[in-house]
Amino acid sequence: MRKNGKSRGVARRDRRGSARRMARAARVPLVESLEPRLLLAAAMWNGAGDGTSWDDPLNWYDHFVPGASDDAYINFSGASVTFDSSCGTRSVGSIQLADTATFNLTGGSLTISGPQASVLAGQVNISGGDLTVTMDTMATISGAASISGASLYADNGGQIIFPS
Repeated sequence: MRKNGKSRGVARRDRRGSARRMARAARVPLVESLEPRLLLAAAMWNGAGDGTSWDDPLNWYDHFVPGASDDAYINFSGASVTFDSSCGTRSVGSIQLADTATFNLTGGSLTISGPQASVLAGQVNISGGDLTVTMDTMATISGAASISGASLYADNGGQIIFPS
């Protein structure tokens, strides 16, 4: 026995056990936490609700009206979507309008804030309300457009483009 009361064999076993524990600990994978992330969602139009109202959740797959961090895809052939005063003030990440669809802004206030650029390739009718493009986002209205009695704003680096 040694002075500390342990025999030589026990001390050796403790050292081996400690070495084994350290080796096992070295093999355990470390988990690193990530910063909070904002996941963008794609909202797809299906027109299964009343068939026209932006604000009707049943008109969107997954039954949610797109919000500030969502991309709205209106690529349903022949779709005619109306954003009116009953929608109030809304924000959306982007709008992707197929060349076979129509978007009508007749009231309310709609802000497109990116980061993805919006392409409105179909018929766009803006006859009331406000359309704001902001946060270095680009909205290209490349389809036929009719604009009267509405306010269009490009704010904080946003751009509204009407190609010729």
